[in-house]
Amino acid sequence: MSAKFTIGILGCGTIGEAILSQIIEKKLIKKENLLICEKEKQKEKRICQKYNVKSEKIKKLIEKSDFLILAIKPQDLISLIQKVKFSKRRVLISVLAGIDIEFFERVLKVKKIVRAMPNLMIKVGKGTIVWKDKGLNKKEREFVKKIFEKLGESKRVKSEDLIDKATLISGCGPGYLYFFEELILGSFENLGFSRKFILPLLIKSFSGALFFQEKEKEKDPKKLVEKVASKGGVTSEFLKALKEKKIFEIFKEAAKKAFEKNKKLKLKYD
Repeated sequence: MSAKFTIGILGCGTIGEAILSQIIEKKLIKKENLLICEKEKQKEKRICQKYNVKSEKIKKLIEKSDFLILAIKPQDLISLIQKVKFSKRRVLISVLAGIDIEFFERVLKVKKIVRAMPNLMIKVGKGTIVWKDKGLNKKEREFVKKIFEKLGESKRVKSEDLIDKATLISGCGPGYLYFFEELILGSFENLGFSRKFILPLLIKSFSGALFFQEKEKEKDPKKLVEKVASKGGVTSEFLKALKEKKIFEIFKEAAKKAFEKNKKLKLKYD
Protein backbone atom coordinates (compact mmCIF):
# COMPACT_ATOMS: atom_id res chain seq x y z
CA MET A 1 0.00 0.00 0.00
CA SER A 2 1.32 3.43 -1.01
CA ALA A 3 0.70 6.56 1.06
CA LYS A 4 2.76 8.94 -1.03
CA PHE A 5 0.01 10.28 -3.26
CA THR A 6 -3.47 11.68 -2.75
CA ILE A 7 -6.17 10.68 -5.22
CA GLY A 8 -9.21 12.87 -5.75
CA ILE A 9 -12.30 11.65 -7.59
CA LEU A 10 -14.49 14.35 -9.08
CA GLY A 11 -17.83 12.79 -9.94
CA CYS A 12 -19.08 9.64 -8.24
CA GLY A 13 -21.57 8.22 -10.70
CA THR A 14 -21.34 4.60 -11.86
CA ILE A 15 -17.74 4.81 -13.13
CA GLY A 16 -16.43 7.17 -10.43
CA GLU A 17 -17.81 5.00 -7.62
CA ALA A 18 -16.52 1.84 -9.31
CA ILE A 19 -13.00 3.29 -9.45
CA LEU A 20 -13.25 4.35 -5.79
CA SER A 21 -14.45 0.91 -4.65
CA GLN A 22 -11.63 -0.94 -6.43
CA ILE A 23 -8.92 1.42 -5.17
CA ILE A 24 -10.15 0.74 -1.64
CA GLU A 25 -10.74 -3.00 -2.09
CA LYS A 26 -7.30 -3.53 -3.67
CA LYS A 27 -5.66 -1.29 -1.03
CA LEU A 28 -3.79 0.91 -3.48
CA ILE A 29 -3.54 3.79 -0.99
CA LYS A 30 -4.77 4.58 2.51
CA LYS A 31 -8.33 5.87 2.81
CA GLU A 32 -7.13 9.14 4.31
CA ASN A 33 -5.40 9.81 0.98
CA LEU A 34 -8.66 9.45 -0.93
CA LEU A 35 -10.98 12.43 -1.48
CA ILE A 36 -14.23 12.72 -3.42
CA CYS A 37 -16.56 15.42 -4.68
CA GLU A 38 -20.03 14.75 -6.08
CA LYS A 39 -22.51 17.46 -7.12
CA GLU A 40 -25.47 15.45 -5.78
CA LYS A 41 -24.83 15.97 -2.08
CA GLN A 42 -27.09 13.14 -0.87
CA LYS A 43 -25.15 10.73 -3.05
CA GLU A 44 -21.87 12.22 -1.82
CA LYS A 45 -22.94 11.68 1.79
CA ARG A 46 -23.95 8.08 1.07
CA ILE A 47 -20.62 7.30 -0.62
CA CYS A 48 -18.58 8.88 2.19
CA GLN A 49 -20.44 6.75 4.73
CA LYS A 50 -20.27 3.58 2.65
CA TYR A 51 -16.53 3.74 1.95
CA ASN A 52 -15.42 5.79 4.96
CA VAL A 53 -13.76 8.49 2.84
CA LYS A 54 -13.77 12.28 3.04
CA SER A 55 -15.35 14.76 0.66
CA GLU A 56 -14.08 18.19 -0.32
CA LYS A 57 -15.44 21.13 -2.27
CA ILE A 58 -14.24 21.26 -5.86
CA LYS A 59 -11.51 23.87 -5.43
CA LYS A 60 -10.05 22.14 -2.37
CA LEU A 61 -10.25 18.75 -4.08
CA ILE A 62 -8.23 20.03 -7.05
CA GLU A 63 -5.74 21.73 -4.75
CA LYS A 64 -5.15 18.66 -2.55
CA SER A 65 -5.11 15.91 -5.19
CA ASP A 66 -1.84 14.72 -6.71
CA PHE A 67 -3.92 12.65 -9.13
CA LEU A 68 -7.38 13.97 -9.98
CA ILE A 69 -9.76 11.50 -11.62
CA LEU A 70 -12.33 13.40 -13.65
CA ALA A 71 -15.47 11.23 -13.83
CA ILE A 72 -18.23 13.79 -14.29
CA LYS A 73 -20.70 13.79 -17.18
CA PRO A 74 -19.13 15.33 -20.32
CA GLN A 75 -21.96 17.86 -20.56
CA ASP A 76 -21.08 19.15 -17.07
CA LEU A 77 -17.48 19.97 -18.01
CA ILE A 78 -18.10 23.36 -19.61
CA SER A 79 -19.88 24.78 -16.56
CA LEU A 80 -17.17 23.31 -14.31
CA ILE A 81 -14.22 24.88 -16.12
CA GLN A 82 -15.90 28.27 -15.95
CA LYS A 83 -15.85 28.03 -12.15
CA VAL A 84 -12.45 26.51 -11.31
CA LYS A 85 -8.87 26.33 -12.51
CA PHE A 86 -7.03 23.04 -12.78
CA SER A 87 -3.49 22.74 -11.46
CA LYS A 88 -0.67 22.52 -14.01
CA ARG A 89 1.43 20.53 -11.55
CA ARG A 90 -1.13 17.81 -10.81
CA VAL A 91 -1.99 14.80 -12.95
CA LEU A 92 -5.48 14.94 -14.44
CA ILE A 93 -6.99 11.54 -15.34
CA SER A 94 -10.04 11.94 -17.55
CA VAL A 95 -12.49 9.09 -18.16
CA LEU A 96 -14.83 11.34 -20.15
CA ALA A 97 -15.87 9.98 -23.53
CA GLY A 98 -15.21 12.10 -26.60
CA ILE A 99 -12.90 14.69 -24.99
CA ASP A 100 -9.33 14.54 -26.23
CA ILE A 101 -6.02 15.54 -24.65
CA GLU A 102 -5.71 18.64 -26.83
CA PHE A 103 -8.90 20.04 -25.27
CA PHE A 104 -7.50 19.78 -21.75
CA GLU A 105 -4.21 21.34 -22.84
CA ARG A 106 -5.79 24.22 -24.73
CA VAL A 107 -8.82 25.05 -22.60
CA LEU A 108 -7.79 23.95 -19.10
CA LYS A 109 -4.04 24.60 -19.61
CA VAL A 110 -3.32 21.21 -18.05
CA LYS A 111 0.26 20.01 -18.52
CA LYS A 112 -0.07 16.46 -17.18
CA ILE A 113 -3.01 14.61 -18.63
CA VAL A 114 -4.18 11.01 -18.94
CA ARG A 115 -7.11 10.17 -21.17
CA ALA A 116 -8.65 6.77 -20.43
CA MET A 117 -11.61 4.73 -21.58
CA PRO A 118 -12.73 2.19 -18.95
CA ASN A 119 -15.86 0.05 -19.13
CA LEU A 120 -18.45 -0.95 -16.55
CA MET A 121 -16.60 -4.18 -15.70
CA ILE A 122 -14.11 -2.17 -13.61
CA LYS A 123 -16.78 -2.43 -10.92
CA VAL A 124 -15.75 -6.05 -10.37
CA GLY A 125 -12.07 -5.57 -11.20
CA LYS A 126 -12.50 -7.11 -14.66
CA GLY A 127 -12.54 -3.96 -16.74
CA THR A 128 -10.66 -3.02 -19.86
CA ILE A 129 -8.90 0.36 -19.68
CA VAL A 130 -7.32 1.81 -22.81
CA TRP A 131 -5.30 4.96 -22.09
CA LYS A 132 -2.78 7.52 -23.30
CA ASP A 133 -0.79 10.03 -21.28
CA LYS A 134 1.06 13.26 -21.99
CA GLY A 135 3.48 15.25 -19.84
CA LEU A 136 3.89 12.65 -17.07
CA ASN A 137 7.22 11.57 -15.67
CA LYS A 138 8.08 7.90 -15.22
CA LYS A 139 7.00 7.78 -11.56
CA GLU A 140 3.64 9.38 -12.30
CA ARG A 141 3.03 7.09 -15.27
CA GLU A 142 3.80 4.02 -13.17
CA PHE A 143 1.32 5.12 -10.51
CA VAL A 144 -1.40 5.68 -13.11
CA LYS A 145 -0.69 2.18 -14.42
CA LYS A 146 -1.07 0.83 -10.87
CA ILE A 147 -4.47 2.52 -10.56
CA PHE A 148 -5.69 1.00 -13.81
CA GLU A 149 -4.32 -2.45 -12.97
CA LYS A 150 -6.56 -2.47 -9.90
CA LEU A 151 -9.54 -2.01 -12.22
CA GLY A 152 -8.73 -4.76 -14.71
CA GLU A 153 -6.76 -5.10 -17.94
CA SER A 154 -4.70 -1.98 -18.71
CA LYS A 155 -3.54 -1.11 -22.22
CA ARG A 156 -1.48 2.04 -22.86
CA VAL A 157 -1.63 3.24 -26.48
CA LYS A 158 0.24 5.83 -28.53
CA SER A 159 -2.72 7.09 -30.57
CA GLU A 160 -5.92 8.68 -29.24
CA ASP A 161 -7.67 7.27 -32.27
CA LEU A 162 -7.37 3.86 -30.59
CA ILE A 163 -9.16 5.23 -27.51
CA ASP A 164 -12.05 6.36 -29.70
CA LYS A 165 -12.16 2.88 -31.22
CA ALA A 166 -11.99 1.28 -27.77
CA THR A 167 -15.08 3.30 -26.81
CA LEU A 168 -17.04 1.47 -29.50
CA ILE A 169 -15.72 -1.97 -28.51
CA SER A 170 -14.76 -2.29 -24.85
CA GLY A 171 -16.79 0.71 -23.68
CA CYS A 172 -20.02 -0.27 -25.43
CA GLY A 173 -19.34 -4.01 -25.73
CA PRO A 174 -21.09 -5.08 -22.50
CA GLY A 175 -24.22 -3.28 -23.69
CA TYR A 176 -24.11 -5.16 -27.00
CA LEU A 177 -23.77 -8.47 -25.16
CA TYR A 178 -26.62 -7.78 -22.72
CA PHE A 179 -28.87 -6.71 -25.59
CA PHE A 180 -28.09 -9.94 -27.43
CA GLU A 181 -28.90 -11.84 -24.23
CA GLU A 182 -32.26 -10.09 -24.09
CA LEU A 183 -33.00 -11.04 -27.70
CA ILE A 184 -32.28 -14.71 -26.94
CA LEU A 185 -34.35 -14.63 -23.75
CA GLY A 186 -37.29 -13.00 -25.49
CA SER A 187 -37.22 -15.39 -28.45
CA PHE A 188 -37.26 -18.50 -26.26
CA GLU A 189 -39.82 -17.04 -23.84
CA ASN A 190 -42.02 -16.74 -26.90
CA LEU A 191 -41.79 -20.55 -27.18
CA GLY A 192 -42.90 -21.00 -23.58
CA PHE A 193 -39.51 -21.18 -21.85
CA SER A 194 -39.22 -19.64 -18.39
CA ARG A 195 -36.91 -16.61 -18.10
CA LYS A 196 -36.05 -17.73 -14.59
CA PHE A 197 -34.83 -21.03 -16.02
CA ILE A 198 -33.06 -19.62 -19.11
CA LEU A 199 -31.15 -16.64 -17.69
CA PRO A 200 -28.74 -18.49 -15.33
CA LEU A 201 -27.98 -20.99 -18.11
CA LEU A 202 -27.34 -18.19 -20.57
CA ILE A 203 -25.03 -16.30 -18.20
CA LYS A 204 -22.98 -19.44 -17.48
CA SER A 205 -22.89 -20.36 -21.16
CA PHE A 206 -21.65 -16.93 -22.22
CA SER A 207 -19.12 -16.54 -19.40
CA GLY A 208 -17.83 -20.08 -20.01
CA ALA A 209 -17.62 -19.51 -23.77
CA LEU A 210 -15.65 -16.28 -23.32
CA PHE A 211 -13.32 -17.91 -20.81
CA PHE A 212 -12.78 -20.80 -23.24
CA GLN A 213 -12.04 -18.33 -26.06
CA GLU A 214 -9.56 -16.45 -23.89
CA LYS A 215 -7.67 -19.66 -23.08
CA GLU A 216 -7.80 -21.21 -26.55
CA LYS A 217 -4.93 -20.77 -28.99
CA GLU A 218 -7.52 -20.23 -31.74
CA LYS A 219 -9.48 -17.12 -30.75
CA ASP A 220 -11.14 -16.29 -34.07
CA PRO A 221 -14.91 -16.36 -33.36
CA LYS A 222 -15.63 -17.63 -36.86
CA LYS A 223 -13.50 -20.72 -36.17
CA LEU A 224 -15.08 -21.19 -32.74
CA VAL A 225 -18.58 -21.06 -34.22
CA GLU A 226 -17.56 -23.96 -36.46
CA LYS A 227 -16.58 -25.97 -33.37
CA VAL A 228 -20.03 -25.52 -31.82
CA ALA A 229 -22.33 -25.44 -34.86
CA SER A 230 -22.08 -28.91 -36.39
CA LYS A 231 -23.53 -29.26 -39.87
CA GLY A 232 -27.27 -29.96 -39.78
CA GLY A 233 -27.43 -29.40 -36.01
CA VAL A 234 -29.55 -27.16 -33.78
CA THR A 235 -27.00 -24.33 -33.52
CA SER A 236 -26.57 -24.30 -37.30
CA GLU A 237 -30.32 -24.02 -37.77
CA PHE A 238 -30.48 -21.04 -35.40
CA LEU A 239 -27.61 -19.26 -37.16
CA LYS A 240 -28.97 -20.09 -40.61
CA ALA A 241 -32.23 -18.31 -39.77
CA LEU A 242 -30.31 -15.23 -38.62
CA LYS A 243 -28.23 -15.16 -41.81
CA GLU A 244 -31.35 -15.44 -43.97
CA LYS A 245 -32.68 -12.33 -42.24
CA LYS A 246 -29.49 -10.46 -43.25
CA ILE A 247 -28.31 -10.05 -39.65
CA PHE A 248 -24.79 -9.11 -40.78
CA GLU A 249 -26.17 -6.16 -42.76
CA ILE A 250 -28.13 -5.05 -39.69
CA PHE A 251 -25.00 -5.23 -37.54
CA LYS A 252 -22.97 -3.27 -40.09
CA GLU A 253 -25.59 -0.53 -40.08
CA ALA A 254 -25.65 -0.48 -36.25
CA ALA A 255 -21.85 -0.22 -36.11
CA LYS A 256 -21.92 2.65 -38.58
CA LYS A 257 -24.51 4.51 -36.48
CA ALA A 258 -22.46 4.01 -33.31
CA PHE A 259 -19.29 5.19 -35.07
CA GLU A 260 -21.00 8.35 -36.33
CA LYS A 261 -22.50 9.06 -32.91
CA ASN A 262 -19.11 8.66 -31.26
CA LYS A 263 -17.63 11.28 -33.61
CA LYS A 264 -20.44 13.71 -32.82
CA LEU A 265 -19.80 13.37 -29.07
CA LYS A 266 -16.39 15.02 -29.39
CA LEU A 267 -16.62 18.21 -27.39
CA LYS A 268 -15.94 21.49 -29.15
CA TYR A 269 -15.03 24.52 -27.08
CA ASP A 270 -13.51 27.78 -28.28
